[in-house]
Amino acid sequence: PITDSSLDMIARHCHNLRVLDVSWCSMLTDEGFLSFVQRIRESSERQRTAHSSLLRPHMGGKRTDGSAPLAKEQIGMVLEALHIVWCARLTDASLNYLADVESLKTLHVSGCSRFTEVGLENIRKKGVTVSS
Repeated sequence: PITDSSLDMIARHCHNLRVLDVSWCSMLTDEGFLSFVQRIRESSERQRTAHSSLLRPHMGGKRTDGSAPLAKEQIGMVLEALHIVWCARLTDASLNYLADVESLKTLHVSGCSRFTEVGLENIRKKGVTVSS
């Protein structure tokens, strides 16, 4: 089964992940999603630091290796879509953590009885399309 520690491993090792489906993962908790989002932030920060060390201000911000600078959304994990279906332990706290993932564009939720309309509306306000 997929657990919080599985989610943590995904965040640590799947840096190019764009879509994640954790449907029917009944062992996932809010704490697991908090850790997941923290790992995404750490990955993004490490890559931003590495990216900025390649820039030369006197060359108009061009990278020293000659390639174009990365856009903000290309730095770190670029999770764009997340499917959370029948994850009964998750609450609005998970939605609040996920709202901080800047690259997240689409969230599909269904059967997560502890999500409220208030929690779903809060993540929509961050520009995330929520479907059920």
